[in-house]
Amino acid sequence: MKKLATVAALAATVLTLTVTSDAVAAHRPDVPTPVGAAPTGAAPVAAVVLTNRDSGRTVDVAPGDVIEVRLTGALGENDTWAWSTPRSSSATVLAQSVGTTSPDGDAEALFQATGPGTGRITAIRRCVPGPGAICPFLAVLWVVDVDVRQGADVHSGADGR
Repeated sequence: MKKLATVAALAATVLTLTVTSDAVAAHRPDVPTPVGAAPTGAAPVAAVVLTNRDSGRTVDVAPGDVIEVRLTGALGENDTWAWSTPRSSSATVLAQSVGTTSPDGDAEALFQATGPGTGRITAIRRCVPGPGAICPFLAVLWVVDVDVRQGADVHSGADGR
């Protein structure tokens, strides 16, 4: 989890950089903009954090925005309710850069809004039995729809960003 948190912090830092070099400021086509950097005059990149409670929601974001998913599992006396790695339904709308699970049932993932459209992020929580335990045959679906579009009325939904 610490590794993903570090990666998430680094990704957020990189994605919010503003390029100030003279070459980019002058819009020279022969000098590329660094990956993850906002071109001069571009809107800053936003980050939206989604958690267990956001299932069933729809979130609006702009192209380039980062969506971080943090799902918390549950440790029982003889079982663990563990999340699968969150996945995107469409890499052309939501590109996944990181995804991981942990032994305590938690799952985290980072996505970037890459193009216009609607993508769905899903994960499944299942019971993992401990030694000698039996789990119910039950799965819990977590789903959030993400609308990626240009416009001023974005970043509504999960945490108001």
